[in-house]
Amino acid sequence: MKKKGFLILLILIVLVGAGIAVRSLTAVTYAAGYFYQDENRILYAKVLPGKEGITLEINEAQVETVDGLPQLKNNRYLYEGTVEGESLKLHAAEGQGESLAASVNRERLVLQDTWREHYEANTELLAMQTEEYQTKLDALQKQVSEKAEAVQKEMAERKAQEKAEMNKKVEQFGKLESDIAENIKYISEYQISGDLAIFEQHLTDLASLSEELASMGPKSGLTQTDRAIASSIANSMNALMDGVRTLQSQVEKKTTALSGIAETLQGDMNQAQVLWQQVSGEIANRSERQKAFEEAVQAGTEAIAEAKKSVAAAEQNLAGYKKKAEGYYQKAADFLKE
Repeated sequence: MKKKGFLILLILIVLVGAGIAVRSLTAVTYAAGYFYQDENRILYAKVLPGKEGITLEINEAQVETVDGLPQLKNNRYLYEGTVEGESLKLHAAEGQGESLAASVNRERLVLQDTWREHYEANTELLAMQTEEYQTKLDALQKQVSEKAEAVQKEMAERKAQEKAEMNKKVEQFGKLESDIAENIKYISEYQISGDLAIFEQHLTDLASLSEELASMGPKSGLTQTDRAIASSIANSMNALMDGVRTLQSQVEKKTTALSGIAETLQGDMNQAQVLWQQVSGEIANRSERQKAFEEAVQAGTEAIAEAKKSVAAAEQNLAGYKKKAEGYYQKAADFLKE
């Protein structure tokens, strides 16, 4: 009889060690563990009968994102309570007061309450051997590790791309600094006054020739020699008018060019100011470069104002000169028509 009892006890010990099932004091058979999985979580629960009650151990593996990288975080939760048939009434073992109702049999464990916000009421965990659970946990860990490596690679590539783009912007800013300095120099050296001075000389010559014609008296009273002189004067005035038209075209082109340089300078300064906000943190001698840039912008602003002033004055003078030249020439033409 003692031998038979010993054999029964030995069989039970073997069954428990193999993880096939655990029998509670209430004669409900429990699986070695209960498994649940969704896209980002794994639960594995064990029902552990005790002398005075029952313990529910829940191991949670949850995918979380830390500093942009996925990682698997493992948590262990213990609940203690009582069992009545297949019903479990539990509370957190840590004494936090959290209660949990569940039902359990050999095939499944059902969490009847919403648990930890992520798991709805009646979340079902199915019976599974510990070895199979470990295989699934390892697979999830591998998946998370591979994804983390891929994200790290992507982050490194993005960082390298951002660095390359930043270097490009720093280079572009340096080029704009050079362009700004060059255009300021162009404006300071740009000369329209020389052409206007020649224009004024032509006007003086036209006025002199026109007066000379007028002083000869009526054309009808001129001798043949005087007529020849008058014709020569008219030819000279024609030549001067050709020069006036050439000068007018040159001045117009120069004022257009000067306006274009000023517009380009303004655009370069606007673009450089935007870039400076983006690249200033990447420049080693930041304070010195900032001071030089601010001085360049100030000089550029003054150069643009001077250019606009020069263009406006040239256009105004040109209109007045042209009107005077045409008036002198028309007066001579009228004289020769008499």
